[in-house]
Amino acid sequence: MNPLQRFPHESLARAAEQMGDDSLAIEANTALLALDPIDLAGLHFQLATLHHRAGRADEAKRHVLLALDEAPRYRAAHELLLKLVEEK
Repeated sequence: MNPLQRFPHESLARAAEQMGDDSLAIEANTALLALDPIDLAGLHFQLATLHHRAGRADEAKRHVLLALDEAPRYRAAHELLLKLVEEK
């Protein structure tokens, strides 16, 4: 397995999410950030969602803001940001 290719990290992230292992999914998606992803906003949103589920509100907020920086009209990211602000 070549660690500089996206496919293994994407597969690991999907598998970890399906198994409910948020920590492993966060690691795999973080590795994908370093590989110049095509959908940067979507990846940041995915990380925000995972951090939110893991109870890491500050990291979730940081990633949701990065997603909105890439795609200002990302409706799901706006909804997650509102949810994070309301919970705080």
